[in-house]
Amino acid sequence: MSGETTRANADGDPLSSLSRLGSALAGERYRAVRTAGTVALAAVALRTAVRVLHNVPFDPVTFGPTLRAGVALGTPLVLALALVTCALATTEAPARVGLLFAGVFGPMAALSDAATLPAVAAVTVGGGLALLGTLGVPASRNDWPRWVVAAGLVAAVGVSLGSSVGVVDGGLRALGAALALGSLAALPLGTAVDRAGAVAGGVGFAAVALASGAKPYVVGSALVTGFAVVGVPHLLVALAVAGAAAAAVTGVRRDALSPSLAVGASLLLLAGVPATLPRAMAVLVGATLAVLDRGVFERPGSAAAAAEGST
Repeated sequence: MSGETTRANADGDPLSSLSRLGSALAGERYRAVRTAGTVALAAVALRTAVRVLHNVPFDPVTFGPTLRAGVALGTPLVLALALVTCALATTEAPARVGLLFAGVFGPMAALSDAATLPAVAAVTVGGGLALLGTLGVPASRNDWPRWVVAAGLVAAVGVSLGSSVGVVDGGLRALGAALALGSLAALPLGTAVDRAGAVAGGVGFAAVALASGAKPYVVGSALVTGFAVVGVPHLLVALAVAGAAAAAVTGVRRDALSPSLAVGASLLLLAGVPATLPRAMAVLVGATLAVLDRGVFERPGSAAAAAEGST
């Protein structure tokens, strides 16, 4: 009798119900973040393909102005939606505030040129708050690689966007490119790359190196038009591709550390140098997926945590 009463009380306990609800919502938040990242990746991949194919030095593909205008306008809106989704999904205040700030103000420049500088400030400051504010000060040696990657990407966004809009010297754009590509090359250092990932990274490095040696003009044109890469050696590009490939393949095989390492690494690669607001927003989405712990999105909220602590 008493055992049945205890079970009934446990099943009907509102705190236990709240705890279970918090756990269920945590899983839904994680899936929402992965879905938003995948949609953002598809949008950025389409925009990159259109730009590269439309600007190849020989036999370019002609796209209608309606398609190009739709892609140019739609991509920042999709990225803004991804940032807002990640902001609403996280339980960490710095990530929520920073991502929401970037997601709301970032796409405004697509609607009005007067909003460019506020949008640049929002994406740069919001990205720094979301990434570095959430990671905090590295507590151990193992935390440093991800912190360095996050700091490098935030610096790349600030320098690249600042040089594009005239806030800093335009000659610093090459520094922004080096920071972005260097951070991408260092991404595998904090992801415990497995053998398949290492092989993929080696193949990616070799492919870029061979293509650059055989067709340097074609590769250079694709890097400028598709990825905004200027002023850096092709060797650094090859290292960045190697890092992205290694992290992406590792993420597909063992996605346990970040919300979606594979999607995030791919998005960072396709975003290129964050010299424009859409590219910077894509870098921020990719960094959120690849650098932050998945616990940022899976930990129960404060109410559920309180319920767990009281049971």
